[in-house]
Amino acid sequence: MVTLPSTANAPVTPRKKKLKISAAYAFLFPYLTVLFLFGIAPAIYAFVLSFSSFEMGKPQFFQGGFENFVVAYGDFRFMIALKNTLSFVALSLPVGLLFAIFMSLVLHLTHDRIANVARTVYFLAGAVSGPVLVLIFVFVFDPLISPFGFLMRPFGLTSPDQIITAKYIIPIFVILRLFWSAGGSIAIFYGALQGISTEVIEASLIDGCNVWTMSWYIKIPLIKAWMLNTLITAFVFNMTIYAEPSLIGAAMQGTSPVNTYWSLNMLGQQYVVYGGNFGASAAISLLQVGLSLGAAIFIVSRSKFYETDLT
Repeated sequence: MVTLPSTANAPVTPRKKKLKISAAYAFLFPYLTVLFLFGIAPAIYAFVLSFSSFEMGKPQFFQGGFENFVVAYGDFRFMIALKNTLSFVALSLPVGLLFAIFMSLVLHLTHDRIANVARTVYFLAGAVSGPVLVLIFVFVFDPLISPFGFLMRPFGLTSPDQIITAKYIIPIFVILRLFWSAGGSIAIFYGALQGISTEVIEASLIDGCNVWTMSWYIKIPLIKAWMLNTLITAFVFNMTIYAEPSLIGAAMQGTSPVNTYWSLNMLGQQYVVYGGNFGASAAISLLQVGLSLGAAIFIVSRSKFYETDLT
């Protein structure tokens, strides 16, 4: 019998250690490059613009003091946009997270052909862009042209402005955003659930766990890190809501309950397009960055995000 020498305890030479470190940086370099170009650099530039004044369209860096912040945050439209944005985030976060967790747990329990089709349908939904979803939504809920108009007209609904009202506009945006983004979250959670060892599942069944107890005490704790990561990214994503309110406002014209400054992003656009005030728009962007960073720091610090001990 031939025995091979064990390499489990082989010492790591300085050359091998250096190669491993170099390989790690090589894999990180593309991500760090994109992060700097499209994340850190724009944030730094927005910070500079927020303290700048403008003459003939040219920025005078760090010459504006806090004037841009006073203009942006003192505008009566700012509190309206902030309230709408935070209300949307407060409703969309729990709805989106709970829906994605529930659907991923259900899909993880099934293994037949119907389940495979269901997974594909949920995952493909994320491939449809937000603007397309808004246009489809307006078409479906217009009783005059909708294929479901015969169901709405008996209830006295003859125009979309009877359905898309100020009272229901935030829940409508939540539904649109849920359909747009839930597929990606379900894919992430389902992939994480697939990584749970079969031995763990079998041991829980032997111990008498049912579907509920296994999900609550076994599966959800094991994918907690993925849930928290999705919660952070969803907060940032929902803070920048723009497509849904702007397109519904344009599609419904004068009958829309959505004004041109409904969200923070829309208000920032108003300052740039109609006022040429890049500084005030940058000040609003900094607020969004600050709220997103604050939420991320709070979630990470309170949830033991980097904890690896599952006992």
